[in-house]
Amino acid sequence: MASTETSSAAEVTSAISEPLCPHCKGAGYYMLDVPYGHADFGQLITCRCRAAEKNQSRRHKLLEMSNLGPFQQKTFDNFDAGIPGVARAYARARRFSEHPAGWLILFGGYGCGKTHLAAAIANEVLKNNFVTVLFTIVPDLLDHRAQYLRPQAARSIT
Repeated sequence: MASTETSSAAEVTSAISEPLCPHCKGAGYYMLDVPYGHADFGQLITCRCRAAEKNQSRRHKLLEMSNLGPFQQKTFDNFDAGIPGVARAYARARRFSEHPAGWLILFGGYGCGKTHLAAAIANEVLKNNFVTVLFTIVPDLLDHRAQYLRPQAARSIT
């Protein structure tokens, strides 16, 4: 009787959940049908469905580590490149996001879009390249720098 209830609960769960992957039958992994002695014999292979989950999880973890939370909405699409004097910075930032190597220094007055462009670069790189991005604003960076320049005794108190 208990097995009937368990079977019935499994059927309900199966009916509610998404259809099983045709490749791995929902396991997330599969093995190739190869003869003993083959290099792939007995090796678990990550299924496409599981790989997509792993990629999504990795993107989420990278976003958490990046410090971009409050700046997630800062993108190239919603940056106003029509503001006088920012078109060149916008174009260079966009190019830099496609090939992020070396340094790109953004400078200008308050409110001209430096933080927006920096966050747009970081969001684009994080989205397309699966690399770790650490985003910080200058006041926070200077605070961290000052903390590590203080003598060891002063650091341990704070």
